[in-house]
Amino acid sequence: MLIFSRNYKIAFAMLFTFLLFISPVNPSYAESSEDVSSKLVVTEIGSATPKFETLAVKKWGPYAVRTRNINEFDGASVYTNSGVSSFEITDVQMVGVHAGEKANFTLSITDFTTGNLMWSKTFTEDVTGRSWNVSNVVPGRTYQVVITSNTNNDMDGGFWLTVDGYAYQ
Repeated sequence: MLIFSRNYKIAFAMLFTFLLFISPVNPSYAESSEDVSSKLVVTEIGSATPKFETLAVKKWGPYAVRTRNINEFDGASVYTNSGVSSFEITDVQMVGVHAGEKANFTLSITDFTTGNLMWSKTFTEDVTGRSWNVSNVVPGRTYQVVITSNTNNDMDGGFWLTVDGYAYQ
């Protein structure tokens, strides 16, 4: 009986080693939701009431932006609560202050954790009252929403953030 159990152990060890070599290289475990390579989905929305996953939604702001020189910027950070995968940038307004000067700026979203630019849109005209829904965000993560001047034209404006979470400047 002692010889059989030793051979039995050797046979199972060989079988296990064989199965290990022929098994697929890719692991079968579920991937983490921390995949930062996913792309944000940013869609412009009208003035309709937003549809969110939960009921703890709050509108934060206004976050004022006043730029006078090229590459000046200002913005706010937005944090999504656990399980929340979207937020809104609402009532964006940027206008040239002086007659004949139009706004020229870039609205961008950066992942605060990685520093990666996730989305940006450039405007060469005054913008008043436009809004965007930002979805496919990583729950429990902080994003920065920034307006950067692309001109030396004096511009004033700002935006609000609507999220199940919080926002701060």
